[in-house]
Amino acid sequence: MGCMLVSGYYGALCGEEVNRVDLGDMNQYWKEGSSQKGDKHHVPLTLVGRFKKITGIKFYTQPLSWKTKDGHSLATWFLRARTCYAAEGIKTSPMFRNEGKKTKMFIAEMDVGLH
Repeated sequence: MGCMLVSGYYGALCGEEVNRVDLGDMNQYWKEGSSQKGDKHHVPLTLVGRFKKITGIKFYTQPLSWKTKDGHSLATWFLRARTCYAAEGIKTSPMFRNEGKKTKMFIAEMDVGLH
């Protein structure tokens, strides 16, 4: 849930965009983002899916600050989530997925955790 909140707030995502975060692509670009020097050190927030008014499936990467100027470590939440998924042998899937079908969560499913 922490990773979901960080993605939405610091990634400036709204509505259906939050459930488009993709674990597999994030894992693919993680080393590149985490090995950058100085202020270029970032979390590669990757989004995959269909977006409003855009035809077809699109891929976006939005770099999030590794640590904010206020001292909030955004990377901590993504490291924790990636570690949990890796412990289960999951390397690629939607980052926020439902328990039953293992597909991306619907907004209604996310709403339960938020409240």
